Amino acid sequence: MLDEGLDPKEIKSALGLSTQRVTLLRAVYLGMKQMRSDPDFSDQAKPELFSMFVEALNRPVIRDWLGWNREAGRMENEDARHQFYRLVTGMEDEEGEVQPPKIVEAKDFRLLPTLMESQAHFKNFLANPTMSLQDAYRAYAPPPDPPPDWKSLLRRDLATLRNNVPHSAIREAKEDDIALLSELRDLLTEFLHDIEAVQGS
Repeated sequence: MLDEGLDPKEIKSALGLSTQRVTLLRAVYLGMKQMRSDPDFSDQAKPELFSMFVEALNRPVIRDWLGWNREAGRMENEDARHQFYRLVTGMEDEEGEVQPPKIVEAKDFRLLPTLMESQAHFKNFLANPTMSLQDAYRAYAPPPDPPPDWKSLLRRDLATLRNNVPHSAIREAKEDDIALLSELRDLLTEFLHDIEAVQGS
């Protein structure tokens, strides 16, 4: 529908999806299309990976790692792209044996951003064919801080936005302002997906 020139808002009305969901599904389609065109991985770009791409491309830190180009609909970091493919399809060990995928369920992607906070640990995880994501997470995840009172923070910030940001200012938003609001939307969506992943397990 996008290729035929329909606006995302029109698609939203036609399919009952949010504009953000339309954008995400388009990214997933183009990401899988890119995998299908890769000579080393084309035969492994199967529909079963759809949910993996959804979870990966829905997370800003993973999109940044992959070098996701939203306009071109491509992962432009070739090394990270191939590492991502191996995470969901398996990789060869030193003896040439293909090990099982490190990520076997889409919801496991919720652990990856924490592991990526340490470049050294993340690099070691990627380089070790037999290290599972769960083992890497348990070994390298920093000890949790006392949980913040996030509900109070959200209530305070929501009140601030409601009471101090006039609608006229939003209507006159510039490109940088829209990018800031989009970043906030993506973060809140990531929180909701984390909740859904835990409640669905």
